[in-house]
Amino acid sequence: MPHFFSGKDSTPSPIPITHLENDRAQARTQARRLRKQAARRLGLSFGRASRLLMHQFQNAIRMRQTMPSVVAGYWPIGYEIDPRPLMGWLASRGVGLALPVVIERDEPLMFRAWQKEDPLVPDSLGIMAPVQDAKTVVPHIILTPLLAFDDEGFRLGYGGGFYDRTLKELRRTRNIEAVGLAFSAQYRGLPPREPYDEPLDMVVTERWSLDSRC
Repeated sequence: MPHFFSGKDSTPSPIPITHLENDRAQARTQARRLRKQAARRLGLSFGRASRLLMHQFQNAIRMRQTMPSVVAGYWPIGYEIDPRPLMGWLASRGVGLALPVVIERDEPLMFRAWQKEDPLVPDSLGIMAPVQDAKTVVPHIILTPLLAFDDEGFRLGYGGGFYDRTLKELRRTRNIEAVGLAFSAQYRGLPPREPYDEPLDMVVTERWSLDSRC
């Protein structure tokens, strides 16, 4: 059973599945709308939600004996919850940071080392990423954006499959953790899973965290 903790007196309930959510395209449309509403209510770009998210992440990892060596974040687009305050906190604790890079549409993501002062350029999908000569790294934790997630740690992404391919490949040979970052409003029932869907180990929101490994 999944375990909810940090800031909730009772187990939250996901938004119920509707008949539309049997179709992934329509589910994505609904999820985008919910995420947009949450972002406008709580604030983007280093806003209140991002600060609360950082505190929830700190609570989630406070029992660890050591900090991870390298954490891959992401550069937020659209109404994704902003991980940059959290990334700044990790860097202040000596954690190396990385950002994902899309090289080709049907390939796993590449991760390049990045610090706050480093330049960024658009990757093949137009998302800001480290420059080509930045060092390639393998992260220990991958912070993962999403449209929606369920209580078993499965996520609804944008349909490109980048994170699923990446997690599947890395998990074959390495012990990595995938941590979804989301607004709590993105917790909901999801459409039927596909064979290639890779679960998250944990999801951290601005209100609570979910550990799907429990």
